[in-house]
Amino acid sequence: MKKRIVITGYGVINALGKGKEAVEKRLFDGEVGLSRKVFSSKSGDIAGTVGAVREELGEDPFFAENGIPFDRCAQFALLAGSECLEHAGFDLSAESPYRCGVAIGTSLGGMLSGQTFHRQWLENGIDSADADLLVAYPLHTIVDIVAKRFGFRGVKTVISTACAASGNIVGYGCDMIRNGKHDVILAGGVDPLSSFSFAGFNALKALDPERCMPYSGSHGINLGEGGAFVLLEDYDHAVKRGATIYAEVLGYGLSADAYHPTAPDLGGGGASRAMQAAIRASGISVEDIDYVNGHGTGTHANDTAERLAFKAVFHDRVPEVALSSIKGAIGHCLGAAGGEECVASVMALNNGMVPPTVNFDPDFDPAPFDLVPNKAEKRDCRVILSNSFAFGGNNCCLSLGKPGFTGNAPEPVDDSVVITGMGCCGVGGVGIAQLWQTFENRTSCIGRVESAECRNHQAGIMPDVEWKKFIPSKFIRRIDEVTKLTMAAGKQALDHSKLRVTRESSNRIGVIYATGTGPLGTIVNIDKMIVEQGIASISLSDFPNSVINAAPGNFCIANMLKGPTSTLSNGVASFLLAFNYASELLHNDTADAIIVVSADECNEPLLIGNDKLDLLSRDDYRPLTPEADGMVLSPGAVAVVLEKESCARARGAKLLARVKGLGVSSDNGKLASVDPNGEALRVCVENAVREAGSPKIDLYLNTAMGVPACDEADANALQALTEAGVLRADTLCSTVSPLLGIASGTDAGYSLLAALHAFEKQEALGLPAGHPALRAGLEGRYARENRKADIHTACVSGMSLGGTFASLVLEQVND
Repeated sequence: MKKRIVITGYGVINALGKGKEAVEKRLFDGEVGLSRKVFSSKSGDIAGTVGAVREELGEDPFFAENGIPFDRCAQFALLAGSECLEHAGFDLSAESPYRCGVAIGTSLGGMLSGQTFHRQWLENGIDSADADLLVAYPLHTIVDIVAKRFGFRGVKTVISTACAASGNIVGYGCDMIRNGKHDVILAGGVDPLSSFSFAGFNALKALDPERCMPYSGSHGINLGEGGAFVLLEDYDHAVKRGATIYAEVLGYGLSADAYHPTAPDLGGGGASRAMQAAIRASGISVEDIDYVNGHGTGTHANDTAERLAFKAVFHDRVPEVALSSIKGAIGHCLGAAGGEECVASVMALNNGMVPPTVNFDPDFDPAPFDLVPNKAEKRDCRVILSNSFAFGGNNCCLSLGKPGFTGNAPEPVDDSVVITGMGCCGVGGVGIAQLWQTFENRTSCIGRVESAECRNHQAGIMPDVEWKKFIPSKFIRRIDEVTKLTMAAGKQALDHSKLRVTRESSNRIGVIYATGTGPLGTIVNIDKMIVEQGIASISLSDFPNSVINAAPGNFCIANMLKGPTSTLSNGVASFLLAFNYASELLHNDTADAIIVVSADECNEPLLIGNDKLDLLSRDDYRPLTPEADGMVLSPGAVAVVLEKESCARARGAKLLARVKGLGVSSDNGKLASVDPNGEALRVCVENAVREAGSPKIDLYLNTAMGVPACDEADANALQALTEAGVLRADTLCSTVSPLLGIASGTDAGYSLLAALHAFEKQEALGLPAGHPALRAGLEGRYARENRKADIHTACVSGMSLGGTFASLVLEQVND
């Protein structure tokens, strides 16, 4: 029987109040938390109706204790997370911290801190800007803060699929427990109100100046803010510690519209596929479902598409199943929306009511739907679906059951995951042939860049790209740099795999995207326009590319890919975490093939920000040496096609490697750094090798970032792994960073390609000519020149600043 996942606690803050009791009472009483807010800028004041949190938030001691400025989004997360753990009666001292993870969905993360820094920079010069604000700005810092605050050391993941993010993250958290590697995941969503979002949705003409009216003729959405978390727990673990169970997470479904960058599939096709996928994954039928907590934004397109999807799923049961939206009460909380709605659904399972769709037009005829207009409805629900649909065509549906309702969920498939295609674009070359040449010649791709505001003048240099070879012309005109990189690498991998996308197969081919920094150039340009010209200056074409998941959304549209899709942003470890997630989805039979694609740009704002944090090398780049003083950043994209081995063999695909083991962990070290003792990295690699069956590892590839604390962690972990016999004294060690620099979240993707190169050529990558002497204990472990050897197994590890670690073990396939 498939492992049961239960919810044993929850916490919430939104426009209705701070804390679950206040929110539940006001929500089910049909109250409205929306209010007027004026957004001021150089283009004048613009008033809007929003779901703002008006209660006093206080300030968690965490900020002062860690020397970072207060951040509103992080405070939401700490408040809701604290309430959730208290409600669950969870005591970490009785647990293994490496089996307790944190997973958060967000669209903006520390955007408010980033905007403050940017304003200081633009108005008073870069020297006046407070670098501490940048610690909270990267998306992944929100999960670093929560994990450090509560002491969790398992997986740390941020999903950023716009409005579907925190619905997706609850499903992701369940996967991390079902695979047996975690007992507990603190999962939820968080986002603040910001002038950036308001300007963007204003440009799209998607805002309703008055209270939104989901499902009954609204003119647009009202933005909201808040945070909501649930404690996901293995059922047996929850019973053993005597926890109260509030709901069963039966399953979830993901899909891609592959239709339009911002508009939904007007026929509801993507939404209905996500709902049907959730029903299949849960082992239930439509007859078991009593209520759907709808996405219900209040725009005509979204509400119409969702009603059509509802009809496609429920057919003659449409009048019997309630459908309501809580966005009229709290606003659209963007990345937090799915978490808020998950908590509302858990409340409904326990109080015998379903929340109303407030602000419903009394003159609107809802027939044949039960849209729960304006007043909560008494209903003893057994199963609730919770819908989240987003920009970029990301769709997610959660399936929640009353405690004790288990469904008949299918078991994970007993099938290996294999790599059948690869592609790259960026530092090191455009295409695998150019990258292989870079590896074989050990060519340094690090060059000089000029910036008047950055002390560092080094970066990875990529060749010119003829984009039209990989991207249809109609896309090139409207997409940004990181999207071009994504689409070029992804198309190469798809072509290399010879995987045919047909109308029949498209629903079973997914895309999992990874990025460390996302569309930073686009975001900075938009924010600069807001500061210098005002909110009204943002145009219709500017905003769509600013969401993190815009790049994979465009890739799905261009290649008709409609299977499960998600976007992870977790610093330098992003690629490996995305690879891990894609492998889990294949094991769960949600797809037959998934393209894992990662992309990161390298522009002046990224260099300046990292320079302000003293993370960049001042002189020649010397990772793993005593003189290492920082990293060198690079642009790049890597893509691989993963398939279930049975599917790959059935179509006669060439198998490049087989996935044998995956590991994740985290430390609670300093924010924007790692604990130099390397313990968490050791645990991560040990877990991956153990899952692989503890084979002899022929080749070990690590990050070698060049930041002193990171290099020390790498060296200490390598020593400990060798002493423990996880790696052998004769295991070859290699790293791509001295040649390519650090391509942010894509970095470990290049390490994986180096492993595939080693399998193909039976040769381990050496250091570039003239690289200085390495740290004590490392000289001799890393080849100075490319070294011929029998290489049949490889372990790839990656780390992020903030202390997130991931690793995988691959084996060569010899047929």
